[in-house]
Amino acid sequence: MMTVALIRLLMIIVVASLVLTLSADASFTARTSRMKIGGAQFLVVTEDGELNVTRAEVNAYVADAARAVMAYYGSFPVDKTIVRIAPIDDDGVGFATSTFEDAGGYGLIELDLGRYADRRDLDRSWTLTHEMMHLAFPIVARRHRWLAEGIATYAEPIGRMRTGKLSREEVWGDLAKNLN
Repeated sequence: MMTVALIRLLMIIVVASLVLTLSADASFTARTSRMKIGGAQFLVVTEDGELNVTRAEVNAYVADAARAVMAYYGSFPVDKTIVRIAPIDDDGVGFATSTFEDAGGYGLIELDLGRYADRRDLDRSWTLTHEMMHLAFPIVARRHRWLAEGIATYAEPIGRMRTGKLSREEVWGDLAKNLN
């Protein structure tokens, strides 16, 4: 018997497959947004639930994160990415995960977003950029995940600095402070 989470994931994959095959720079349906940023396609799927931020603000958050990754690597590491937003009863940007779906040939990022989060929370958040950075690094065995986390943690603030989201002083000050 299929679980609700598995059925939900399968629905996202079906919608994503249909939407990503169409060509357009940006289009919207009731719960999805499709964008093309620097040659890469993004499908943003928002699950049911209330959010304080608009779809345009969520899309800007996705675009800002993608541009930070491109500023670090030179291009986005995968051609297609699904970003699934799950509204939660909280504030701020919550937990997120990322993976590469080999069978579908796309990155998949799942992010919890607090219903009380505002645009300032999105602007300050490093979470989506960090998860997108993971898409450039192969999935490794559990005992080697420190390397994938280390690269994403190091690269994320540099990419955000290169797009003007962080100052040099913030990036290098935080690095020096946290090396202890």
